[in-house]
Amino acid sequence: MQIIFLFFLLLSPLKQVELLNIQINTNQQNLFYNYANDNFKQTLKFNKNIIEIETESINFMHLNLNFRVNPDKAYISSLSEELQTTIYSLTAGTYTLKDYMINISKFLKKKITYSEEKIPQTPEAVIVNKKAHCVGFSKLTNVFLKAIRVNSHFTQGFYLKKKNGMITPIPHKWIEIELANGYLYFYDPQYQKFSSNYVVVDNSAIFTKIKKFNIKLINYSKKIIN
Repeated sequence: MQIIFLFFLLLSPLKQVELLNIQINTNQQNLFYNYANDNFKQTLKFNKNIIEIETESINFMHLNLNFRVNPDKAYISSLSEELQTTIYSLTAGTYTLKDYMINISKFLKKKITYSEEKIPQTPEAVIVNKKAHCVGFSKLTNVFLKAIRVNSHFTQGFYLKKKNGMITPIPHKWIEIELANGYLYFYDPQYQKFSSNYVVVDNSAIFTKIKKFNIKLINYSKKIIN
């Protein structure tokens, strides 16, 4: 029996979970909320103007995304020629959603450069200019996913940039992907992954109206699960 258990344990893919515990000093508590999907969980504790946030995250590379890629040829034909060419190159020889996601990540990393220039962020503009900020990266990826009949939508919050022991919250947008069976997961097209270094905020929040706040790192760790 022990041998059989070990056999199935070896067959089960191991997943690396990142855990982050931070404190935010702010009176804008209505911005933040508890949230969970299949690769991210955000749990809040309130104490006056202090919010303690615990996050758990699994990168898409560790998820079971063995869903068949099914291109929507009618939708693809409605797109610009360059978008069509790109999508067919991404789907070529691809059988699972995980393979397709890996191809998307490689393409974005190699072909699209992050830029804060005030240029159009439509998928057509991004594919031509080869430049984008988080909105353009996300819009382009939404099109890539719609081309294989997968739904996705914008999510917003803060990317927690760590440098010299300090954490700076960067206003940011990424996407949540929804599969036909109800499976939901976060993916960040700009950074081509997803980690615990994110805090989700209300989608109706306007970044320019959010007052600056300080973040204190309590703990960061990783663990391996089945």
